[in-house]
Amino acid sequence: MSDVLFGLEDAAAARASDPVTSHEAAEAASDHVWESQQATLAIIEAHGKPITALQVEGVAQVRELPFSSSRMRSTLPELEKKGFVVRAGFTSPPRGRRRTLWALTGGTDAS
Repeated sequence: MSDVLFGLEDAAAARASDPVTSHEAAEAASDHVWESQQATLAIIEAHGKPITALQVEGVAQVRELPFSSSRMRSTLPELEKKGFVVRAGFTSPPRGRRRTLWALTGGTDAS
């Protein structure tokens, strides 16, 4: 899957008016964007069926991945924009609010 994901690299952004420290932090974070996207795709693939953002976060925590919950949630719309995941419906909980289910598209298949 890594070869297919080579084109996923993103850059974290800082505004031109931000201090130099923000630009340095954005540059350092850029590697984490790509790595977190790869991790999210691997989690969804291993799950084998549509998954919620909360479940992706939970698996990342159990696996002790070095990404914040916020970073892991952010990967889903990023990957959707790139065509690697789609919104596959919603959960139907008896209580509480429903959550979006995410699934892989055919875009990550290396064959």
